[in-house]
Amino acid sequence: MHAKLSKFHGLQKALGSQFNQYLTTNLPKERVRGLLVDKSETKTSVLIITKTELLIFQDENQTFSHRSYPRNMIETMTFVSGVPNGALKFQIRNQKFNYQNIVYGRVYDFTQSVLKRGLTAAKYDNTIRGESNYLTNTDHGKEVDRLRVAMQNGKLSRYEYDDLNGSISKAGK
Repeated sequence: MHAKLSKFHGLQKALGSQFNQYLTTNLPKERVRGLLVDKSETKTSVLIITKTELLIFQDENQTFSHRSYPRNMIETMTFVSGVPNGALKFQIRNQKFNYQNIVYGRVYDFTQSVLKRGLTAAKYDNTIRGESNYLTNTDHGKEVDRLRVAMQNGKLSRYEYDDLNGSISKAGK
């Protein structure tokens, strides 16, 4: 497996050897920041985000292809549901993409790495289970966003994020 893809455990199993070989020979020079695998009956798609571009690799009945889009051309990206059977929608210029069966990757984190929210743009409106009213205070919102960004950048583990996040209730505390 290619060094850039070594952190994505189980990827080779999800793709198959020929598609995996095509993918690794056409990888960008930049660091891979996010990766999703969408599988349907006839097509497998791999979405890769780097610092400057979005790459879409496809295997349609053993016919391999890929397209590249500058990251700043992505107009909208919407998280629909997480893995398994994850879903993601996005638009680049007037072209719409809809992936309905994502079997590998972190869909929500992928959307956050593409279109990051500003620190004060988080919406704490009691629509998330376990969310507390005190998060409507903008100071708490900024802190939770800082924690989320640190987790997405790999500086915090998911467990550390849960411990430090005041909006998540802790058993026995």
